[in-house]
Amino acid sequence: MKNLFKYFCTIFLVFFHENLNSEENIYLIKNNEISIEISDIQKARLQAKDIAFYNAYSKLIEKIIPVSDQNKNLSLELDDIRNLVSDFTFKKEDFFQKNYSAKIDVNFNPQKVGELLNKFDISLSNVISEEFLVLPVHNNHNTYYLWEKNNKWYHELKKNYQQNGLVKLFFPELVIKNKFNMTVENAIQFDENSYKKILNDYKKNSIIMIFFEENYDYKIESFISKVNFKVYSQNKFESIKINNRLLELDYSKNTQIEYFAKLSLKELNDWWKSKINISNKVENIKKYVISNEFFNLKDSLKLESILRKNSLVIDLVPRVISKNIIFYDLKSYGSVEKINLALRALNYQIEYEPDSKIYSLTKINP
Repeated sequence: MKNLFKYFCTIFLVFFHENLNSEENIYLIKNNEISIEISDIQKARLQAKDIAFYNAYSKLIEKIIPVSDQNKNLSLELDDIRNLVSDFTFKKEDFFQKNYSAKIDVNFNPQKVGELLNKFDISLSNVISEEFLVLPVHNNHNTYYLWEKNNKWYHELKKNYQQNGLVKLFFPELVIKNKFNMTVENAIQFDENSYKKILNDYKKNSIIMIFFEENYDYKIESFISKVNFKVYSQNKFESIKINNRLLELDYSKNTQIEYFAKLSLKELNDWWKSKINISNKVENIKKYVISNEFFNLKDSLKLESILRKNSLVIDLVPRVISKNIIFYDLKSYGSVEKINLALRALNYQIEYEPDSKIYSLTKINP
């Protein structure tokens, strides 16, 4: 048994190290664009780096803290921001006639950022969502669009979607064959069979419908616009509470479809942050016993790697190893619900087993 345990740990370290390299890093803020006028290239690079640090820090804070905490003053001196940075990379530098420009990637240290937020008594939202299939429904002058090639709402959402956000979105192709699984009427009437069919077709687990209504009122000579969100997941529909009142009803002299696309995507990120925010204080640590049934060692190591990738997991310790099952002590700041929200991105979940009074790790089959 001891030899098996040593072999297990050795293989795990190699396997886990390889998988960490491919894990997405939400603390990496890419492509900070800097443009300054200066005659000395070395001074230009130093100034550009410091400006990039400031800009990246602001983007990171907006990205990972809940909306309810964004009114707190998190301004830092440059030296303090530098202390949070793990590394940075200059990209696409250009210097011509005293005009210097560059794109700079800035990577922050997760532990130091967590300590900073803890000092300010601010919750942390650093869990990447599963990939939601997007249904971009557009009501334009009482004409509905969903799978049509000229669905402007689809194109604006896709154009403004940021890949490195916390909410992962999948934009299905605008093809007629999708109408066989779901019509626009099915979408706005929340026909569950249609939702299940389109999920099965694209091998996804959850849907977000983003419904944009934009009609022109000739009496007041203005566009009247509003957005609604609906999530379908685990056989349930959920309405997303809107914080930005502009999305609920807005009047304008010109179409603002791109502006509403940006607002909608930000609203989705804010909604997700409110669902998965945690307080990383010692007194909030929870302990769970997790079982993992496996058929071979490689599969077991893969599942353990998946658990450790969950940013809510503080510690995962193998306690009992038998022929085809392993029991772990799992420590986390998050509830089971929040752990599962994080695990859904990896197509897994933990389920409570009343008979044994422990949790089992199981795969979700889309």
